[in-house]
Amino acid sequence: MIAKHTNLISEDRIRFFKRRYYLRVLTVLISIGAILLVFQGILLLPTYLYARESADALQKEIALFVATNGREEAQSVSERIASLEDKAQSIKSVLTTPSVSALLRSVLAVPQGGIEVSRFSISGSGSERRMTISGLAADRESLRDFHASLQALSFVEHADLPLGAYALDSEIPFTITLTGPLTP
Repeated sequence: MIAKHTNLISEDRIRFFKRRYYLRVLTVLISIGAILLVFQGILLLPTYLYARESADALQKEIALFVATNGREEAQSVSERIASLEDKAQSIKSVLTTPSVSALLRSVLAVPQGGIEVSRFSISGSGSERRMTISGLAADRESLRDFHASLQALSFVEHADLPLGAYALDSEIPFTITLTGPLTP
């Protein structure tokens, strides 16, 4: 005798169980995502608090110097106050400076066939930022393609590659300078 398996659950109950199962899976995934988001926020909190505390401490020090500013010390204290104000402004500017990681990801996403990038250097601020990319190209064609791809990036105003870089046929050392706002 062959036992034939018979499903005694109706089709609408099967759909109901499937929906509940998918709802449970979705709930678990959303919960894991929320936990990861909270965990990331907790990890970033000490950095934010440290930067804010440093800026507040400098502001208090400036206020103390202003309050105790004597007549005979006015010149030296004024210089120290200006120095401390500059330091406080530079610390506060760090909080609002855009991250360089997005820029590096965008530059590294450019096709690099035959290109070996060895060094990045970033300087400046606002719309006058400069990024220097150094490396070694396998041949002139790969260097030309890489330079054209960098020039085509939307956030790059100018990509400067000296003509002397094309002097060699292969194993070409190069330095490309990108200028512009450099905020992807």
